[in-house]
Amino acid sequence: MAIIQRARSSSGSCLRVSLALLILSCGYHFAGWATPLRAQASQDTFILDFALHAPGYEDSADVGRHAAFSIVLGKLMERALAESGSKACKLTTGARFPDLRLIFSAIGTPDSAPFRACLDRVWNIVVRNTFERTAFEEIAEKTSEQFKPNLMKSGDLTRPDLKFTRLRIVGFAALTALYNGDPILEPLLQIDAQLRMAAQNFDGFVRWLDAQRGSADLGYVPLLPSTSQQLEAWHTKTAKPSTRPNLPRTNTRLAEIRLQAPAMHGKTTALVLCNSLQVDRCERQFGRAFCVKPINRHVEADSVARAFELGCLPIGVLGLSGWIAIETKDDADLDWFVAELAAGRMASPEIESPAIYNVLLVKSVQ
Repeated sequence: MAIIQRARSSSGSCLRVSLALLILSCGYHFAGWATPLRAQASQDTFILDFALHAPGYEDSADVGRHAAFSIVLGKLMERALAESGSKACKLTTGARFPDLRLIFSAIGTPDSAPFRACLDRVWNIVVRNTFERTAFEEIAEKTSEQFKPNLMKSGDLTRPDLKFTRLRIVGFAALTALYNGDPILEPLLQIDAQLRMAAQNFDGFVRWLDAQRGSADLGYVPLLPSTSQQLEAWHTKTAKPSTRPNLPRTNTRLAEIRLQAPAMHGKTTALVLCNSLQVDRCERQFGRAFCVKPINRHVEADSVARAFELGCLPIGVLGLSGWIAIETKDDADLDWFVAELAAGRMASPEIESPAIYNVLLVKSVQ
């Protein structure tokens, strides 16, 4: 259970397969703050998206079904390719809502025959395969467990070695509280529940897949010009990426979320929201400005400036981005930073304007 307390506005008071797998499993969408993660071809990997027909974003149930069915479809694609007897390539999938992210690994370079065979084989799986009910239900149930949230009821999440785990767990919990009732983000943040419901709805999946196959929107989405040229040379079916949803960004410059999280032992974190259409750029700028170097804080009583470091982790929701969980060793430093950022006083050459950031304190209670 979470309680959101909105305060007054400040005006009034990580590319190889190993890295790619980490990105897919954790929801991150870039490697490090210095440069954005760009999908690219390496000696033995080929990364691109697979466009699907998007759901109706005004319909929360449709959004949840599409997210769950697309994730299960990806896992069914992986299994079908592995069971096809092909030893030359392997597929790993992840959500990039409303589409899929595909990572192929194969013997040879990305412009060689094994990769073309991989693409052709996966395409045939998507548009022609008949999937079994038992396999669908098994995958949906298993995948739902992988997305099950940590409720922070026991243990000690404040250990120094758990910093990034802590930020990820608290970041998701804060987003779940903040977007409760939102027709897009609520079902995506509760994807474990959506997958459990999907496991009982194989007939619905069949209808959804039939509709996808009947759509003109299906196709591979190249992420680099060189990839596009290669797919065109192979006469591989390509498509434009699906229109992504316009996500709500809180207009409140300072707010507080309280989470019932005994495992946090009272530790405070914060959630930064990019109030910008260019969220990737917004996140990079914040990281370069505040997350890779010490921050100086002037202490009036001592008339000196002392430095502290900000721990940062971008939070992705099935490939959607624009949120950063942050913390400091001393909660007092975090309180100061949040107040300064909310007031627009944390200017930096690395960011265009502090006004593009909203920030919320996340307080944990026993």
